[in-house]
Amino acid sequence: MNRLAYKFKGSGHEVPEEKRKYVVRRYTLLPAFEAWHVYMEKCFEPSMKGDAMVWKWDEYYKKAEEMLKGINATPDEANALQFLSKEHAFTGYFGLFLSAVYNKSKEKTIIFDGDRVCMLGYKLKKSKTLINTGSVDFNSGLKAEGIVVNLGKAGGGFCLASRGIAINLGEVREHFASRSSGIAINYGKADYSMAKAATGIVIAAKEPTNFEKTESAKVLREADIVRYPELGKFLDDLKEKVELAREKKTSLSLHRIKKSIEDILKRTA
Repeated sequence: MNRLAYKFKGSGHEVPEEKRKYVVRRYTLLPAFEAWHVYMEKCFEPSMKGDAMVWKWDEYYKKAEEMLKGINATPDEANALQFLSKEHAFTGYFGLFLSAVYNKSKEKTIIFDGDRVCMLGYKLKKSKTLINTGSVDFNSGLKAEGIVVNLGKAGGGFCLASRGIAINLGEVREHFASRSSGIAINYGKADYSMAKAATGIVIAAKEPTNFEKTESAKVLREADIVRYPELGKFLDDLKEKVELAREKKTSLSLHRIKKSIEDILKRTA
């Protein structure tokens, strides 16, 4: 089988001793992506002409799923497409295409260490964990039902309206986990409007500047974590498990994390 091979520059918390190698099947995944790109060009024609347009993310995502019928690609193969799409006008939005591959694949733990991709992890399935060690742009993790972790840099709207677990250990811009109904945990650097209008559980192990408490969510601030040693220990253990998942691709259990946090909160109420 004819393959193209690439290597990403190491990124994230540590530079790996050996850079991860990526391959993409020239005659299966690449044509599917190129067909989706042509479709996206047509969708964005009004915007390119300066006209107003309505964003139809669900429609674009479903089209990617349609293009992938009969193709069993791995997340690593999909990640390599970034190098083939540099000249395309919608490189950023192909995070939607990657998301369709991620959700269809058998892999439970997915690592992304690429650069500036928007909409990555869109509607991530409940059974999956996506770990970003590179740089993702706006609205990555949108409507995710699984676990989405940022160890690198993330743009605005990271894990917007997510229903699963959103974890930041790196840097995120504005509106991290806003309108989320799951669990949002911030250990890293977050910008304004974190968890705005969230309705789930918000744990600010590190509070962002001008952090405004969301009345509709259960919010735990830094001072609360100091008062509840059991929660602090759990959060430390969770960080170690995330790092292990990044390093060894071990699985994280959304159900266990959620239940553990809920049980601790009940005991400390």
